[in-house]
Amino acid sequence: ARALDGDTVRDYAQRLADPPGDGDGAQPVTVDPSDGITLHEAQAIALAFNPDLRIARLRAQVPLARHAHAELWDDPQLHFDVLRILESVDKPWIAGVGIGFTTPLSGRLAAERDKAWAEYSAAWREVAVAEARLVADMHAQWIEWSARHAEMELLGDQIDRLSAIEAIADRLSAAGEIGVTDARVVKINRATLNRQLEQVEADARAARLKLLALMGLKPDASDDIELVANLLSPSVPAS
Repeated sequence: ARALDGDTVRDYAQRLADPPGDGDGAQPVTVDPSDGITLHEAQAIALAFNPDLRIARLRAQVPLARHAHAELWDDPQLHFDVLRILESVDKPWIAGVGIGFTTPLSGRLAAERDKAWAEYSAAWREVAVAEARLVADMHAQWIEWSARHAEMELLGDQIDRLSAIEAIADRLSAAGEIGVTDARVVKINRATLNRQLEQVEADARAARLKLLALMGLKPDASDDIELVANLLSPSVPAS
């Protein structure tokens, strides 16, 4: 249900293409999942929707709330005490009501504000570190998935070629040109490649699910999402 080409995703994609301090700025970046999601687009989506990062941003707001209330005195406290005298007296019950409040020392409130602001700044620096770590993790995982994807294509091509050779070997074996054992060797090699392909396909599916998790997307929505494999990540996204 999330808009992968929404304003937030485009803003993060623009930040990745044009980091602060890099000059006059890059051309506007287009995020269009309809033609497949590239690594650059996937990183922007992850920055917008990764659940751990979203939680970190929310937690970073807590010190700011403390900063807003740092100038306030502690809330006054209302006390109500009841005492009963066990000895026989005319009035065995004694009740008392009191109110107490704390007067801050000179400069304490200013120190509390400075402390809260320092915590707020530190929290957002930690968020920036988490963002950079997420981008790096996305890059590494994308390379891993792209490598498995390329391996699948190579194995599929080898199996197709070997299947053609197997057909020729069967005809030669039937004609007595080669032995039955030689023809079986080709079949065994093709079966071995098929098992390798099954394992690589499983590894590719697992790597894809990890990518979707980093992007903050549900696995059951993955069928409608096309990822564009790329072993060489460009520094500037193609748009």
